[in-house]
Amino acid sequence: MDDTRRLSQTPSDDPASDERLDSWKQIALYMGRGVTTVQRWEQEEQLPIRRLPHAKKGSVFAFKRELDAWRAKRAEIRTSGGPEKEATSAELPGPARSESGRLGLHHKWIRRGLGVGAVVFVGFALVAIDRSMARPRLDAPAGAPLAPTPVANDMASENGPSLSPDGRMVVYSWRRATAPGLYLKPVAGGSARPLALDDPTKFAEASYSKWSPRGDLIAFLVREDNADPDIRELYVVSPQGGRPRHLRSIAGIGLCWAPGGASIAFNDRSASGEPFSIFIMSIENSRWERLTMPPSAVFGDTQCAFSPDGRRLAFSRYVSRGQSDLNVANLDRRENEQHGVDRLTNGLEGITGLVWSPDGQSIVFGSESGLFKISASPGSGETPAPLIGVGVRALSPTFSQPGSGHPVRLAYEHNVRDVNIWRWTTDPGGTTSLKRLVDGSTWWEDEPAVSPDGRRIAFASNRTGTSEIWTADADGSNARQLTFHRGPIVVSPQWSPNGQRLAFSSQVGANRDIYITQADGTRSKRLTWDTSQEDHPSWSRDGRWIYFCSDRGGIAQIWKMSSEGGNPVRVTSGQASQGFESPDGTRFYFVRSPDVPGVWSIPVGGGPETFVLGDVYESFWGMADTGIAFLVTSPTHSPGGPTIRFYDFATASVKVLAQLEVRPNRVLFGFAVARDARSVLWTHLDSTASDVMVVDPWKP
Repeated sequence: MDDTRRLSQTPSDDPASDERLDSWKQIALYMGRGVTTVQRWEQEEQLPIRRLPHAKKGSVFAFKRELDAWRAKRAEIRTSGGPEKEATSAELPGPARSESGRLGLHHKWIRRGLGVGAVVFVGFALVAIDRSMARPRLDAPAGAPLAPTPVANDMASENGPSLSPDGRMVVYSWRRATAPGLYLKPVAGGSARPLALDDPTKFAEASYSKWSPRGDLIAFLVREDNADPDIRELYVVSPQGGRPRHLRSIAGIGLCWAPGGASIAFNDRSASGEPFSIFIMSIENSRWERLTMPPSAVFGDTQCAFSPDGRRLAFSRYVSRGQSDLNVANLDRRENEQHGVDRLTNGLEGITGLVWSPDGQSIVFGSESGLFKISASPGSGETPAPLIGVGVRALSPTFSQPGSGHPVRLAYEHNVRDVNIWRWTTDPGGTTSLKRLVDGSTWWEDEPAVSPDGRRIAFASNRTGTSEIWTADADGSNARQLTFHRGPIVVSPQWSPNGQRLAFSSQVGANRDIYITQADGTRSKRLTWDTSQEDHPSWSRDGRWIYFCSDRGGIAQIWKMSSEGGNPVRVTSGQASQGFESPDGTRFYFVRSPDVPGVWSIPVGGGPETFVLGDVYESFWGMADTGIAFLVTSPTHSPGGPTIRFYDFATASVKVLAQLEVRPNRVLFGFAVARDARSVLWTHLDSTASDVMVVDPWKP
């Protein structure tokens, strides 16, 4: 941009310190966008960014009033009737329409997990707000109602904040290179100090800390060395430090204190494959009971929070890995799952933390798209309202308690993740390479699929602000957006055998459905219209059938239907979540669920289900012409780090294709193999950064 178009001003011209934003980060937070977006706005749309005379490029500041004026002018231009963009692939809800036209102009989960089992579960807190909830448009002109400021933004990530009852201190996990662990920091300013535990090394990976309502204890979780990777240990300790007291082992990550601080709730399950439930346990005698009973077909209940009077429990229920809803259980009339539980939302992305407002009238929750508030009254009809703008990943919201002499504060974790697709290739001479795909973004690229000829890939990306399907050359160049559904969850692309079409899953309404489209994005068609969840499509080898996972029968099973539409036919009799037809079209290979390892097969025409191969998990495997490629991340089965392995159909043997030089806990969901098995794609969390933000004071 020409220097004459930049504004420069010295600090003495600053009208008011609280009207000035002194970094790209603060400007991005105020605008409700990422840093990359506001930098692009400066270059392309003259966003009024100022620089000190002769200062380096990164030394910027801006005034709120000028940003507000720019935003209002931009909104006026957009609403005055500019040229309408043509959408090449989109689908409007309703059975009267099957071909795409124009879309009224989202992220998937963690969308994904960080490994398997409970490691996988950690990632489920990730995806986008369903537009059926009147989700705010990402280009909406309204500014963020709140103005958060950083309270902990040092080097390395600060995660999982929890405010002390009086709001004066915050405890969080600091992932610094030296002396990592739990830290305490004054909210009003001052240095962070480590929570003085008797064995700092043992608790270096402590996380998910929660300050008790009485202020006398801090609860936290830690995965101990050489222990089951699916299990975390729950401890409590005094804020002054000392020797933590072990309470129990759990498989989940959700913690919340009951009012009064005598009991703590957590999420757990009795066996792998069962849905997670919320339990409560007495701190004094360790007696526990189950508070929620989710249906067997759902992933389960995760994050939780008690109302200030202790009579209601808010919790997030995951229907699938990337889709959750906010529920409230009335503990006074909780007789069974059909009585006393009210659902407040419909088709949310992964909820990443929730907390009741101090007055008990509303619930604040974090998500992949920001921080939101909703009325706690089931009959209000209210939809979630953004608190800090849409497009900002927010986790672990926490309130201090009201009291004389101190304000009510709200803190949360602001998180940025860069997820990219990596590629392993081998040539006929045996020379191999490991490279990250080119032309990625600083957001999410995942769920890759390789075209039949190996020259193209399809993948999901939220680089435009919403999760959509993209295609690119095999090395990632020449990326092109294929769908324009505006999220919230558009994922799982799979190429047809002739490479001319793609099937994918999209959550347009309150549930996911299967779509197909031409490879150029035209002629999009919705195949399923049921109220059940449909995901993980794949093609038969002749291209006539689409296989997919559906819970329409009460549990997740594989069904199939004509690629031109029609009535679905059930394929598997037992639980199944993802699968592919064999190269000769005679058998169907599938996995059971995200956390049940192993591949089974069944004749395409029906018959017994046969176990084939262990150590394979959903979204970590793919089908080639001669066998199955899969990724092993477990330290138990791959102690040297993640490995790509190959099961040969002809010999029924397994060999290692490659040792990945990546961190195991950063390998995310998404895996694909070329038909000739000479190229394998997977996704990796290349970088992550988190800061603790505070809204001071909180104003309802």
